[in-house]
Amino acid sequence: MASGKSSTAIELQKFLINKGLKVNLWDIDTLIEKQENITIKDIFKEKGEAYFRKLEAEYITNLFEKIDKNTINLISLGGGCFSNTDLAKFIQNNSDVIIYLETSLEEIKRRLSTDNQIDKRPLLQSNDIDTLYHKRLANYKLYSDITISTNNQSSSSLAYSLSLTMIE
Repeated sequence: MASGKSSTAIELQKFLINKGLKVNLWDIDTLIEKQENITIKDIFKEKGEAYFRKLEAEYITNLFEKIDKNTINLISLGGGCFSNTDLAKFIQNNSDVIIYLETSLEEIKRRLSTDNQIDKRPLLQSNDIDTLYHKRLANYKLYSDITISTNNQSSSSLAYSLSLTMIE
């Protein structure tokens, strides 16, 4: 949530392509919105979180089945997907590396305070930011292979650091 997953993934793809690597970028929320022709916020509003989580799991498992394993695939996952233990284990078993972009609660609150970000995030309509953050934190740490702090860093500097790690 508000860690910069999407923007960092875009920057990381650029760095890796500039190094001559073939890289695909997949943003699960964007895929869902395009294929379903509805925003995530409206899915939550019209069909509820349980429906969205089922849809999210289907999109993730289908993506993992069809991606080219000989290519670098960057997959930006929604903040809540690791709440589903079966899905989290599936992702872990089918990924080379899972990167957790660790962001402090204070930084998340700062980022969400701009541009009506809270209004764009359906779970924050019915949940407290603090509660949601602490509820997700343990799973983020449990299932990730690499943790990198996003505090006081731009998506570009994060992506550069990650690209160096991935190229080694």
